[in-house]
Amino acid sequence: MRPLHRMCLESIRLRMNDSGTTLKQLEQTGGIPTSSLSAVLRGERFPSWEITFVIARSLDMPTNPLQRLWRAAAREADKPVDWIDHSTTSVAIMEPENPPLALQALTTLMRKPYRRYARLVLQVDDRADKVVKLVFDLLWMRWNHATTQPGLHAYAWQLLREQVMARAQKHSDGTPDLRTAAVSTRLQSGTDPDTRLDTIFSLTDIFDAIGRLPADLRDAVLLHYSCGYSEQEVALFTGTPSSAVHAHLRHAQRTLSDTHSDPDPGGTP
Repeated sequence: MRPLHRMCLESIRLRMNDSGTTLKQLEQTGGIPTSSLSAVLRGERFPSWEITFVIARSLDMPTNPLQRLWRAAAREADKPVDWIDHSTTSVAIMEPENPPLALQALTTLMRKPYRRYARLVLQVDDRADKVVKLVFDLLWMRWNHATTQPGLHAYAWQLLREQVMARAQKHSDGTPDLRTAAVSTRLQSGTDPDTRLDTIFSLTDIFDAIGRLPADLRDAVLLHYSCGYSEQEVALFTGTPSSAVHAHLRHAQRTLSDTHSDPDPGGTP
């Protein structure tokens, strides 16, 4: 099963679990046999949009973001373009859908830092834009579940991190390879042209080590030093207490100092 197909199914299963809906109830409301529903939800076959739409409506899920994810999943699964277009145009989404007001506010607050983080890791504007849009669509589809979690900002950040790192370059051991981040980080953007190449080379080694840090430490370093956010802003974006962010940065500096004479990615004293 391809990653986007899995995300579709995970969103549907979360909605089923949160609402307490059974397969039998889905059969009764959607008219799809239980055996077919079971096969779809286990990922044994890729469902048409018609079937996906019926399931979504039965679960009172937002269909606009789900359709965007379904189309991307269908392309990833190498489904013919004609089949994708026919499947989606055969079902009209009549009512306009808008995200919950709280999600709209969260999107306004988080879009820029999410994109800066994604752009730093992925290095391509289009890829960063797509992954951030996907994360907000996932949040919309999973909003009922997200708002029951201990921390909404932490839950949302976890979604972003998972999607960004799933698309990042990897070392053979599976850790993210962040060496290319040295090219676009703000830390070298203001350096003299004559010394910029040397700065990039030195930062490349540091970013390689940053990629091997535990996820929470890595995120704190990237957001604080590379993106330029304060510790308080990092805490807000990641849903982490400010004291924990400060501790993560101190821990990261101690870890990096084992292999680098200047462990501070910002080059500060």
